[in-house]
Amino acid sequence: MSFLLRLKAGHFEISSAVTVEDIIRHKEEGRLHQLIMPVDEAFRSIKRFDISGVHEKRLLNGVPVSVDTGSFKPGEIVRVYKSDGHFAALGKFFLDNNIFNLKLIKSFQ
Repeated sequence: MSFLLRLKAGHFEISSAVTVEDIIRHKEEGRLHQLIMPVDEAFRSIKRFDISGVHEKRLLNGVPVSVDTGSFKPGEIVRVYKSDGHFAALGKFFLDNNIFNLKLIKSFQ
């Protein structure tokens, strides 16, 4: 084998790739935003969790919060969305004294 060409990684496919020349042209034409995908697109295989109110502020400031998890399980990682619908972070559920909590893993604000 002389080389390996990856055609797909997760949900990203080579058919949606752009060249450096495309990027330069879009930038020069003021259309670079058309090539940039939202960061949460990279995590679309991870379940979504919406948070609001005081829990939203505390979690996004790095404080674990107790939450009603529905069908989520301890150790499960989720995409966290704010009350305005915008993607904010990745979080992880955990049990602490039999209380279900969510902690911040990575903020994208």
